[in-house]
Amino acid sequence: MKTNSCQFISRHRDHLFQIVSVLTLLFSVSAFLFYVKDDTYITFRFSRNLVEWGEIAFNRGVRVEGYTNFLWMIILTIPAMLKTDMVIFAKTVSLLFSAGAVYFVWKISSLLNKDTSDGYLSSFSSAMIFASGTSLALWTMSGLENGLFMFLITAGIYYTASSKKTAGALFLTLSCMTRPEGHLFLIAGAGIIAIRTFKERRITKQDIIWALIPFTALGIYHIFRYTYFGSLMPNTFLVKGSPRLDDVFRINTDNGFSIEGASVEYIKGFLDFNFNKLPVLLSFAALMTRDRKRFFMNLFFLLIVAAFFIYHIRIGRDSMIFYRLFLPAMPFIAILSVEGIKNIASLVHTPHRFSKFAPVALMIPLCSGMLLFTHADENSFLNSYMDKSQRSHQELGHYLNEHAKQGETVAFQDMGGTPYIAKEISFFDTIGIVDPWMGKELGKIKYNPFLRSEKMRTPAGKAEVLEFSSKFREHFFNEVDPERVAFIAYSPKPDGKSMSEALKSIDISLIRNRNVRPDKYSNELVIDENSEKTAKSLFAPYLAGNKYYHGLYSDSRFNDRYKLESYWRRTEGYWIVLFKKKDIL
Repeated sequence: MKTNSCQFISRHRDHLFQIVSVLTLLFSVSAFLFYVKDDTYITFRFSRNLVEWGEIAFNRGVRVEGYTNFLWMIILTIPAMLKTDMVIFAKTVSLLFSAGAVYFVWKISSLLNKDTSDGYLSSFSSAMIFASGTSLALWTMSGLENGLFMFLITAGIYYTASSKKTAGALFLTLSCMTRPEGHLFLIAGAGIIAIRTFKERRITKQDIIWALIPFTALGIYHIFRYTYFGSLMPNTFLVKGSPRLDDVFRINTDNGFSIEGASVEYIKGFLDFNFNKLPVLLSFAALMTRDRKRFFMNLFFLLIVAAFFIYHIRIGRDSMIFYRLFLPAMPFIAILSVEGIKNIASLVHTPHRFSKFAPVALMIPLCSGMLLFTHADENSFLNSYMDKSQRSHQELGHYLNEHAKQGETVAFQDMGGTPYIAKEISFFDTIGIVDPWMGKELGKIKYNPFLRSEKMRTPAGKAEVLEFSSKFREHFFNEVDPERVAFIAYSPKPDGKSMSEALKSIDISLIRNRNVRPDKYSNELVIDENSEKTAKSLFAPYLAGNKYYHGLYSDSRFNDRYKLESYWRRTEGYWIVLFKKKDIL
């Protein structure tokens, strides 16, 4: 009986370890089961509008590429067509794709160790380190495209490297349609093909097929984008991805030598986050091998990781927490860190019976530490994102459905939960993610609103920001002229507590249950003239200080045209304040 059990384990060892890796991922994501990033609803709205209106648009009739996840947006038309819950669908499918990425991390590592008897320990450790990542857990549950993208790039690199070229080309081509960074991995795949072709001194039929698949498919895809949207640059890139290099990265020699900028801080933050610094440092040790084939494969993966660091130096930083845009590099960092610890064990002449367990010796404490951090109480607040959205952004959407007329325009900085709920309302995006005018104007001067302080660091940059702000207000009042404006008031938490107490004492007729479920929404807020003045005085400094409205509240024309209508408390330091035109009854 014991012999049969040992034989079963030996025969199915890889499958058992793969299952353990996926179960580790399930345990990790369980920390963020109820997390949904508000930005997820941007993609939801595009998907639903494609199904219901037959056009890729955020506002009816306005073609704008206000997303960078085309394939994910297409996949999400499925729940839109079936009228099922888009959040549950997105989370479930994303989890399946992330599990697939964990599997292909195992497979890529197995390619490096296929000639060794204990390679399964390296594959298992690589998959476990990747599966335990806090960033992976959070963004798998966010409802965004991260799980899909990592599945496509890991599968594409694996199949290309293992000479299954057609499958590799298909996966890498689809990755390019999922995120723009997919083109980096397509280039990496082409590098594998080119090196192999040079080595063999011949071009095979499979090489030609590999080249034709992305050339044809992406050619059609990009021609469609250009003819449909009028540009090959997504509006999101014009807004977020085009700051000048010296706005995000610079070398300062005024007082010695230092490297500064938003990119530097972002990369430092990524390295200091959880245990990221250790596997990144070990990745360089992956080159300390005498095996020529393994050296070049590790160098290849290290170049992919380096390309992502360079990419982040170029674009500045991502505003989303837990370093979302670094995720595509994490599978390769996990693989390289295991290769690195093996090389270190070999260099210190550790006996083989011990050195073969070096990957596991790294993996167990590293994974334990990452999982403990993932489930730490300090991260539990992330599960309340959906609830907070329902009590603020989505409640605003329900309010607009009841009080605004179909076709009205509302200006707001957050194009997530509110526009998703208020689907018949047109929205003017004050940050510019889904607004073509904003994207064009911001792209002209390479101004990312999330990096305003960096842009204003120099006199020339400050002049450009002020000029744009003036142009924004003219466009707002003369061209957009929205019926309503929803502001975000960011207040320090102590002030938020004081504000809550002050608002309770305002003499207003208030019929509202602030915690009512959105699907049971019903309220009316009546504010008299004196109460409006008091409430406005409380919110005023924070409305004027919100950089994403480009000085709008301080413009005299705003107070001449608009009056306070309602407000919602998301947290003590985060309030939504709604204004409407004075001539609207």
